[in-house]
Amino acid sequence: MTQIRFLGGLTTTGGNCCELVTPTGRVVVDLGADGGAQVPDSGQALFGGAGAEVATAVILTRLDAAHAGGLQAVPAAVPVYAAAGAALEDAASSVVAHALRALPDSLSCGGLTVTALGAGDAVVVADAAHRFVFVGETPLDAATRSAVAALRPTLLALEVPQGATPERVALCQALNPRVVVPWHTAAPEAAGAVLDDATRAEVLLPEWGLYYSLDEPEADEEDW
Repeated sequence: MTQIRFLGGLTTTGGNCCELVTPTGRVVVDLGADGGAQVPDSGQALFGGAGAEVATAVILTRLDAAHAGGLQAVPAAVPVYAAAGAALEDAASSVVAHALRALPDSLSCGGLTVTALGAGDAVVVADAAHRFVFVGETPLDAATRSAVAALRPTLLALEVPQGATPERVALCQALNPRVVVPWHTAAPEAAGAVLDDATRAEVLLPEWGLYYSLDEPEADEEDW
């Protein structure tokens, strides 16, 4: 079972951070900062307590402060990978100081598989039953959009820094996720309302640090 929690980017256009956890490992997608300050408590939440010893990989979708400004919290032994679209010339100072690896075509960690599609504008973290897709603010080209849609995303974390614009709405409609999380935004409720009206996806506005599971309930749980 994979659980997911968001530790940043929920009410700001910065500080993006999301953790996906299995019994044997975890993948952290972005560890950003907002206004030059580390995301509140995210480093401690991720690396300061029990479970810090499990297999961990950090994936950066971008190298700017909003997506990678909190890397100082990452222990040296934890590998940090940059998606293909992450431009080094835009790197935050914390990135330059950390040894980066190129994200391979397929990366396995704790029962999760990570792939980047297109020029790294879409990052997919998958287990045997779910596809968690992270899409930045850069518009996806037609081939990448089709490739993501073919995966039938369970959850789409969609950056909406300018709100749920017609382009963002059309993208969500095309990718057709089961659940969509509007993030990298200062107005998640407004974006969520537009996406709820215009798409078939269930809109999730996560609480900071709360774990969510997208497993389908068992029959006896539905009847309980």
